Amino acid sequence: MDIESACESSHPADRPIEPDHPMILDGSMAPGDVEFMAVCLFEELLMVGTPLEILRAMTADPEYQALYGMRLTLGSRLDAILDRIHARVGSHRHATRESNNDVRPATLTVTASRHH
Repeated sequence: MDIESACESSHPADRPIEPDHPMILDGSMAPGDVEFMAVCLFEELLMVGTPLEILRAMTADPEYQALYGMRLTLGSRLDAILDRIHARVGSHRHATRESNNDVRPATLTVTASRHH
């Protein structure tokens, strides 16, 4: 199917699946500084509240392709990088608590009225 025909379809879900379709996720390795990428990802994930041990486990899980790929490439050096970044950044956490200390009764009155 050519691009013009694909664009004429009424909805993307109606288009046939093609092996070279641009919306297919292709998790391949890209050249670059793996250690720098690890630092950036660890900083971001720690700052959004990912606990250290969860993040460490994610590096051993193939479902997390980038983190797992870094583990395969760097081996145990990845743990040293993670520990260094965690010591500098920490794990940002927050808690939301609802206070019930100021509970006052409320009265709700519902009436019917005729509005024409």
